[in-house]
Amino acid sequence: MKTNKTFLALSTGLALGALLLTGAPAQAQPQGLDISKVRLNLAFQPGPLTPGQLFIRGLIDDNDTEAIVADLLTNTATVQVQDGGDFDTTITLDNCLLKNVSVICNSESSGFRVKAHVKRWKNLPDIWRLNVKVKDLGEAQTGFGPLAGPVTVTLVHGATSRTDVVAQAGGNEADCKVKKNGARLRCKAK
Repeated sequence: MKTNKTFLALSTGLALGALLLTGAPAQAQPQGLDISKVRLNLAFQPGPLTPGQLFIRGLIDDNDTEAIVADLLTNTATVQVQDGGDFDTTITLDNCLLKNVSVICNSESSGFRVKAHVKRWKNLPDIWRLNVKVKDLGEAQTGFGPLAGPVTVTLVHGATSRTDVVAQAGGNEADCKVKKNGARLRCKAK
């Protein structure tokens, strides 16, 4: 168990280092999103026994705008997740509350259960850990499969758009594993 925590801390630290050491991109397209983990499940209809789900985890570097908290609290943040197939869903992060050094969003306004947690990472002023979990997705959002990499995650808050691709071509294709005959996709950036 301790080894897993050490590995998680080391991989998160390396991801943050890579995020901070990359050159500053053009102002028109701010970056600063590093997705480390993605889980996608297809929806199977009819019946609520196996609804579609998604989970993403990553880091946001908000040094360029310093507005992520204000945008979350004013319900102007969305997350779009797309795989290499038909999975394409956009979630609005609303009903957000400020708690100490984090923002917690719990919502069912879109028809699915959305839980998001954006927390300051290691007391760094503009680095935030993002966790988003969505349940009860239908076939309109998950597609009919099979799921496939790469996975593109786009975070839009206010006028800022941040995008990251997990398992993109060029040697990182193995970051995603397809399970259950294409009904599940698990990606972990290495």
